Amino acid sequence: MFYAEGVDRADPNQVRRALRMFEEFIRAYRDPGDLGTPKQLDDIRVVLERDGFALDQEGRIAWSNPPVPARDPSDLSDA
Repeated sequence: MFYAEGVDRADPNQVRRALRMFEEFIRAYRDPGDLGTPKQLDDIRVVLERDGFALDQEGRIAWSNPPVPARDPSDLSDA
């Protein structure tokens, strides 16, 4: 998981690339014929859920509750 430590979480492009890499890893190690969930994938799912993501059956990662983009307050007309 050293790769994740180098991801700038404030940069949406870096976050997207990291999530795609994790999806590739999950799909590579997931056995579609296995009805159970291997412990490693279950561990990954728990960590993702703690960070606000969901892992579907196909190994795709998505926001559970997408964040609201920050807005520049300088263009507001009323405090």
